[in-house]
Amino acid sequence: MGTMEVNPGVGGEVQTSAPRRELSPAGRLYVPPAYIQTSGDQAVQLTSANHKVAVGFTSEIDFALDSLSLYIKAVASAGNLSVALYSSGTAPEPEGQLNHNQTKATQDMTANNAPSPCVVGIWDVNGANAESAGFEAWYAWDAGARYSGTPARSNAAPTPSAPLYFAFDFGAGNAKQINRVRFTGDATSEGSPKAWTFWGSNVAAPTVNTDNDWTAIVSGLGGKTWTAEAAIYTARCIECDVFNTVAYRHYRIAFTDRNGSGTYLSLRDIQLIEADNQEAPGTQVASLGTLAVSSTGWQRLTFPAQQLHRGMRYWLAFSGTASVDISLSTRRANTNPGSSIPYTCVCKSTTDGGANWTQQMQDGDLRPAMLNVALQSTANHSPQLMYGRYNGTAIALYDGTSWQINTIPEAGVTLNCEPLAADTYHEVYLYNDSGTLALDASTTGWVLQDGLEVQSGAGGKRNVGCMAAITCQAGLQAPVKVEDQMYVWNRHNRLPTRIGRVTPYAAQTAYTLTNPIRGIDAPGGVIGWTPVHPSDFRVGFVCGATTQIVFRWTSFFVDFSPDGIFSIAMDGVIPVWRNGVTHTSTATTPQVIDFIDSPNPGTHYLDLVYQGQETWGSLHTFYRAANSQYYANATGLGSLEA
Repeated sequence: MGTMEVNPGVGGEVQTSAPRRELSPAGRLYVPPAYIQTSGDQAVQLTSANHKVAVGFTSEIDFALDSLSLYIKAVASAGNLSVALYSSGTAPEPEGQLNHNQTKATQDMTANNAPSPCVVGIWDVNGANAESAGFEAWYAWDAGARYSGTPARSNAAPTPSAPLYFAFDFGAGNAKQINRVRFTGDATSEGSPKAWTFWGSNVAAPTVNTDNDWTAIVSGLGGKTWTAEAAIYTARCIECDVFNTVAYRHYRIAFTDRNGSGTYLSLRDIQLIEADNQEAPGTQVASLGTLAVSSTGWQRLTFPAQQLHRGMRYWLAFSGTASVDISLSTRRANTNPGSSIPYTCVCKSTTDGGANWTQQMQDGDLRPAMLNVALQSTANHSPQLMYGRYNGTAIALYDGTSWQINTIPEAGVTLNCEPLAADTYHEVYLYNDSGTLALDASTTGWVLQDGLEVQSGAGGKRNVGCMAAITCQAGLQAPVKVEDQMYVWNRHNRLPTRIGRVTPYAAQTAYTLTNPIRGIDAPGGVIGWTPVHPSDFRVGFVCGATTQIVFRWTSFFVDFSPDGIFSIAMDGVIPVWRNGVTHTSTATTPQVIDFIDSPNPGTHYLDLVYQGQETWGSLHTFYRAANSQYYANATGLGSLEA
């Protein structure tokens, strides 16, 4: 290890003779994909070597995998369960929401027909050019900054009876499988998209203003047409995942409504994201051995460490054996209807030895599910918190007199979080423990040492982020990082992270509004706000510094009574800048609530809240009945840097 002198310079800037990148740690905190066992799980039987189930994930850091725990639902005939590690395959992802690709598939346009062979345009319901002069279609597909530059703008406002069509032609022989779309509107919401549908075509020259030559691309959520309810609102960017397994040459977005009252639709940027072609699984990397299964419950397998690398796609495949009948547990992350799967994860099964793989689903095939499995598990089957290489190997740690460059091990650094207090904010520190890097989670805050964050009273421990653990078993805690419980935050190398709850829900539920909370802007301080099913709709997250969270709640209510106002509360408080929407019993159009805030360090939660216009105690239906028509949907999705 070398030495590096760090001293505060002019204006508090850190001065050093070493590269500045070494002042910013090169690692990230990470939770290997994990599910915590809950009630209501579903059994997946592995009755032969041809029947397999595989969990796929993309690692954010370098780390060495040496253990996993698996929940056994039932054992009809005991025996061995084979486990193997795979990578590098070819099967396409079946669902847009599981796409890990972030690179746009479209070229940067310089005109509506350049560079060749791509062509773009905006058309009206009559098939006429609908561009505003000086705001042509190609501006939405150019290389300009997402939040600045000239937008593409229509010469009229879209309506359900007179849609506006934004279309992109990749050119002959250039069909692409698109399953993620991003829009960015103007600096304000004026003229930004509000309602739309998405279409594909392989007709050489499709008629853009009719549906005859186009195929509707639908959401993977219940097979519904993709509309605003599937959207994520991120810093004026709407990102949508769509169910699409076909490569099309032409893509068309039919807009039927826009925000504001302007006589136009305005977009600064449109990005079409190609499906991430991933293994299901691909080539076997290593056999991890066999797990002798004779009883139900959690069982753990340890094996020689297998080095995994950041940005790589891996699969853990579990195979049955002839004459053995073992059932594994698969479901959502918990019993809440809106609970999300771990970020970047997918679970598939096969009954033909691997020729065909199918996404694991549950609740009438409405929602993706995953095995109850914990990677890098403890002896008590809890996943561990990890710190590993992300964009390099160096981290500077203070030794009491100077800053020393330490090397983050390729195998990563682990922390058993079982002894931590549940649902409690903890700072996470990295330190040199007699030549070995180690992690510590503490409620002790940090102070600045030469402008860098270190633990108060222990300058050798450098702050790398924060976290909150949840109870995974009685008296035992574990870190978690799923969309609705984003409880790990990085001080350095933060990434845009999706948070939220996604419909459809599993059951029709009539909810009695009781125990209103008082919003700080409630009229006269009398009319209160009630959280709507906090156990089902609540979204939790943790942050260690002021970081912007951008959130959008999109609701569709077909059968709703009585009328009322909905909004979003953070930590039980309605913000002064509340953007509420009124739902009526006859409303059939999507209602959107936008929420932007910069919370202080700590653990926070977001709720969909309701302010009734009629008597408390009225019944409201927020869910759908299983295998029937939708009664209502409420999808809250957003992003933060974590």
